Amino acid sequence: MLIDRRSVTMNVPRFRTAEQAIEFAFGYAPVCKISKAIVSMRGGSVRLRAERRDPYDDAAEAALILRIVERELSVDDLCFVVCRYRWDSAEAKMVSVLRVLELTRAKFPRVPWMFLRETVGCWSHMERSHTELWWADFLGIAPSTVQRWRRGFKARGRRMPGILTWLDDRVREACDQAAAELRETGWIR
Repeated sequence: MLIDRRSVTMNVPRFRTAEQAIEFAFGYAPVCKISKAIVSMRGGSVRLRAERRDPYDDAAEAALILRIVERELSVDDLCFVVCRYRWDSAEAKMVSVLRVLELTRAKFPRVPWMFLRETVGCWSHMERSHTELWWADFLGIAPSTVQRWRRGFKARGRRMPGILTWLDDRVREACDQAAAELRETGWIR
């Protein structure tokens, strides 16, 4: 008996890591808004796995991944993920940015507030308005100090994280928390 390879599909996850899945889900722009009445009139049409994908499949996948992420992460971890991966508008993620600023301020209390605000804003894909040299001149400190605040440094064999390193580590930890559930549900390998 011959098997037609086109009709056989394997259930292979689309994403290799949780970061890829979450970035896809937050970066996805919905195709269109459908009212509940239209959805109920469509009924429960079943499509075969071998059929081609359409934009509605991507929208459904993005919604399912977002739901898993929201369920698995704490509020603070979700704020870090939203700030890092959401691109659509500044208003939509402003609450998350403010929470991340509060947590970052608690971690780095000696860093000036205005510099901290701009660094977190730049990290969360908002506009960056000043260079490190400008900040050094404005604050009256050495440019290397501004670089150490932003990127971190090594001291006595230990790595001291800067603001950007700490923010990236928090996002990585949050993605690792969501990875177990994403792997269990088949979204990642």
